[in-house]
Amino acid sequence: LAPTKPPIGIAGAGLHGVALAYFLTLRGEAPVLVDQVGVAAAASGKGGGFLARDWGSGPTEQLHKVGFALHAELAHTLGVKTYRKVPVLSVTPGPSRRGQGTGKGKIVADECTWLDGDIGGVRYMDKDGGAQVAPMELCTKMADAAIERGATLRIGKVEGVVRGDDGVDAVIVDGEELACSAFAVTMGPWACLASDWFGIPIPMTGIKSTSV
Repeated sequence: LAPTKPPIGIAGAGLHGVALAYFLTLRGEAPVLVDQVGVAAAASGKGGGFLARDWGSGPTEQLHKVGFALHAELAHTLGVKTYRKVPVLSVTPGPSRRGQGTGKGKIVADECTWLDGDIGGVRYMDKDGGAQVAPMELCTKMADAAIERGATLRIGKVEGVVRGDDGVDAVIVDGEELACSAFAVTMGPWACLASDWFGIPIPMTGIKSTSV
């Protein structure tokens, strides 16, 4: 018999990590997913889960559309109960102008009786291209499906890698070397720790924003 190929190692069990593991299993792989705490333990399990189909621009425009459709497909395939389509409103503060406007510019505040305060305008930004999902459920369902198809979830701390001539030969988890045929870092802001593993700078940048 031919020797078994080592699994693909994935460091980080957030949204990127569990999605990678899930789609790798659809290709016949059996990856090892490693996380110090568990599935979606940080931002991936606590985000607002807002999805927008048409808000991309330039090089990301197609990605937004494909990703939006993929979320609907995953919700159906994995039985994600919290997924729902939602209209998106733009609310402007100011003196009330309820019911004014026509067509696409019509102010729809009369349809949103739950809005209070001084509402100058409420318009649909996107009536059928928005959706929402509880990210913890989505991540958990993808992780469970990946494990059912042969992936492994290991709770432990990734401490480094063993590099060979053609890439990473092993990942070090709690002092133990786990052989791997390929290695992906999906640790969100903790990905900067991999700077020491590979001897290259991994800059971290971000933005601060709010949504309701």
